[in-house]
Amino acid sequence: MERFYAKESVQKTYKVIGILAMILLVVIIIFNPFARLGLNLFSQLLFFALAITFSVSHFLRPKRCYLEINDEELLFKDGLLGKTKLPLKEIVSIDYHPDLKFRIRIKRLKRRQVQIPNIFTIEDQEKILRSIKKHRKVVKINYLERPKNLIRKKDDGQKDNAVKES
Repeated sequence: MERFYAKESVQKTYKVIGILAMILLVVIIIFNPFARLGLNLFSQLLFFALAITFSVSHFLRPKRCYLEINDEELLFKDGLLGKTKLPLKEIVSIDYHPDLKFRIRIKRLKRRQVQIPNIFTIEDQEKILRSIKKHRKVVKINYLERPKNLIRKKDDGQKDNAVKES
């Protein structure tokens, strides 16, 4: 079983968002805007429980966000409530670029595609692909390239036809 965590820059971003969520929680608790509205105690407690859950989940997100690969499945938890579980024997191909998401195609439905954000270091990305390839040898890994033609907007708001990027 291998477990991969988000890179440091992403973890710092998650920490800042978690700290801001905690500050927002403290402001809400101090000012208690629902006491002035005359809501009943149950509604206020429900709101505070949701606010505490929201802020704590964002504060703990850097520790709870990971990708795990074992012999049978690939499991990605985004640190909040999202969870993606894929059996390795169902994976057909992976579209990959270091700056984009992992796009994983699974066998059950030919057009079905699962996307996992690419928040890992380059070394971890290579280890992830090697690990998947080790557990399932028939997986095709398609390395994507940056598009040669980009569509850009003109100053007056009209789109250019494909303008070549130099």
